[in-house]
Amino acid sequence: MSSERGFLQTTKVVLIAVISWVVLNIVSELIGNQANETAFGQVVGRYVLLVAVFGVPLAALGWVVLYLRDRREELDDNATRTGGEWPAARLPAPWRPPDPLYDRDSEVDRAVQVAQAQGVVLVAGPRDIGTSAVAETMVQRLIDAGLATPGRTVRLDLRSRSSRRPDDARAAAARVVSEFGVDEPADGTPGLLADAGYRLVATLRDDYDVLMLDNASGPEEVEWLVGSWPGGGPPWLVVAGESAILRTREPATVLVGELGLHGLRAMWRAELPEPGSPAKARRMVERWVRRFGGVRREDLDTLLLACFGRPGVLKAFIREVGRPDSTVSITGVVAAAASPGSRDSVLERIWTGMLDRVRAGLPDDAVWLLHALAELPVTALTRGAVVGMLAGYPGEPAGRDPLEELRIRNLVRDADGRYRFPREVRRAVAATTDDDVRRDYARQAIPALVRYYAVETSGRAADLGSGRAAGDWFHDVERSVRPLFTTESYQDERLCLLVLDDLAVIAEALEGWYVREQQADGLLKVNTALHVLAERSGRADLACAAAIRMAAAHRIAGRLSEAGSKLDVAAETADASAEQFTELGVREHVERALLALSRPRPDRSDLTTAEAELNRILANHRDHRGATAARLNLAALCLRLNRPHDALDHLDQAERLAKERHDLGCRAHAVELRGIALAGQDDRLLDAVAAWRLAEHYFEVIGEEQGQSRCLQHLAAAALKDGRAAAQIRADLPAVRVAQDLLARAEKLRAGQPETPVLRHYLDEVEKRLADEPPGGAPRSG
Repeated sequence: MSSERGFLQTTKVVLIAVISWVVLNIVSELIGNQANETAFGQVVGRYVLLVAVFGVPLAALGWVVLYLRDRREELDDNATRTGGEWPAARLPAPWRPPDPLYDRDSEVDRAVQVAQAQGVVLVAGPRDIGTSAVAETMVQRLIDAGLATPGRTVRLDLRSRSSRRPDDARAAAARVVSEFGVDEPADGTPGLLADAGYRLVATLRDDYDVLMLDNASGPEEVEWLVGSWPGGGPPWLVVAGESAILRTREPATVLVGELGLHGLRAMWRAELPEPGSPAKARRMVERWVRRFGGVRREDLDTLLLACFGRPGVLKAFIREVGRPDSTVSITGVVAAAASPGSRDSVLERIWTGMLDRVRAGLPDDAVWLLHALAELPVTALTRGAVVGMLAGYPGEPAGRDPLEELRIRNLVRDADGRYRFPREVRRAVAATTDDDVRRDYARQAIPALVRYYAVETSGRAADLGSGRAAGDWFHDVERSVRPLFTTESYQDERLCLLVLDDLAVIAEALEGWYVREQQADGLLKVNTALHVLAERSGRADLACAAAIRMAAAHRIAGRLSEAGSKLDVAAETADASAEQFTELGVREHVERALLALSRPRPDRSDLTTAEAELNRILANHRDHRGATAARLNLAALCLRLNRPHDALDHLDQAERLAKERHDLGCRAHAVELRGIALAGQDDRLLDAVAAWRLAEHYFEVIGEEQGQSRCLQHLAAAALKDGRAAAQIRADLPAVRVAQDLLARAEKLRAGQPETPVLRHYLDEVEKRLADEPPGGAPRSG
């Protein structure tokens, strides 16, 4: 495919060149009618009209055809990958050699020694003290010594997209493992987190030398991996972060203290050349001296001492004064740094001292954006999200890009296409703004951003059943929208009312992805927050919907009693007004049916009651958008009640509805259940195998790994039961080996999820049969 596309791109370039040549010839002939007066014009002039009339349109048409064909292939690759492989994991950024480090040789040497001895090193210290620089230089030492290579070295940033708090253990683990194509844990239970760590190590062992995790805030972000990491190396694990991480594994910790005055002077000299430097550098220094009232040598130490040994503080100041249009004074910065406060907040105090001068040079819309970003519960926004939020700006645009205005002044930092608002700037803005003014900014900015995500997520949710592209998109954007569901961000009652409906739209869109991925943790946390906000605002409808989703989260996690309690809460709300809550009643009964089916030994009366409720709903709401799900649940209930023919009737209708709505996900579920129904009939096992193979293919197309895993388990059970079924699946292996291969694939697809009794049962059965198999490969006779 890549060679063909290269040919197409080359052809398009040639066609463009032909068109350009013709246009230039025509222009040359028209300007002064000079073409026929030159030797070149006399030769080609007679052909110009012919080419212009026929050649140019044909060449343009050919270019358009090739472009559309190339574009269609790209869309097909992104939307419906059917080659049996997940989209390749996004490759981590290549290793970049670090900047020079000053007076940290002892810390770097110690870090190298610890890493080589233990396989893990944690470089810890106060914020802005330079732990990242020490860790990066230590990794570079390993590379320079030939113990690691840049292509096998990865640095990942652990900073959360929440502006309020760091990621919890599950979110941090998901952030790291997904970078390498490893399935993330379904929740934060210790067993699943440890399993994620072991699976990541197994993936890294052959392909990577060093994994560096940067900007860790607390032990919970890394202890799941540190505890799973093998001793020695490679691969080595290097963690850089704040002092709290030393609790993770104290013997493997290297503490970084304040940088001495000698090291700070070296940093200053490296950034600001001395007056004795070449002429161009000397003129630059003289200009800076004039601007800031003079940096005498005796004053320099005063400035450096005001940094309290924190290289990050000095770098921030150098970045600001290095801009040609900067108006910040050194005396003001020193005064701000020396003002009362802890050493850890010195960078915040410096920004507070600089902010008025910086803000005075910004256009109005950039000032609004600065204050808006300070009020958001989320950071690391894409440019599209920032533009969406700017819809809340009440004034007229100034003409210049407000985001770029902030970026060139280091008020936002651009990393991997996302714009992060630093904590110290956020706090400085908050400290210099009245509460009433901050509330106005929040009421303008946050609803606009939430509305942007509501539109985006609802549009993508409709595509979850038709291909993988939507699922990949949700995997990334979920990290940005989950921080919006924090109750402390909406203490202002008016703000809560402004965002509530859009938050509900986002929660509903996320539900489809969470359920498909079996991510009970995210589903529960998002809807717990929505439930609180809805009750606080008197929105019983939204509270009821959130309670139903909370019940689904508990059901997925196996907490069936908690799921039942949440459904009872939802039922009380829905019954309060039958007209208003018709749709919620449908959803509540569908979820109650799923809960009944999830019990290991459900009471027959519970199944029949759930069936009666679903039948009643379908009788009254046959065209309801939940009708397909209700049909699928009715089919599953009939199968549990040993009525396969009734199940098939429901599945016929469910599959018809799924086809009409182009919902490949529901169609996959219907075909899977059809296989179960057929397997329960005499001599229909081979038909069931055909159905499960088709369903497995559908699940693979849309990227629903859990459904794919279930179908592989069904096929393995069929292979163990009947040799003909095994031969239909794969004729070149004995039945037990076919089942073993299918179960291995099913287990891999369920990575990150708790093990199910069904899967464990079939794995044990395969192990038992293999143990009874003689060395020749044929089963022993009884």
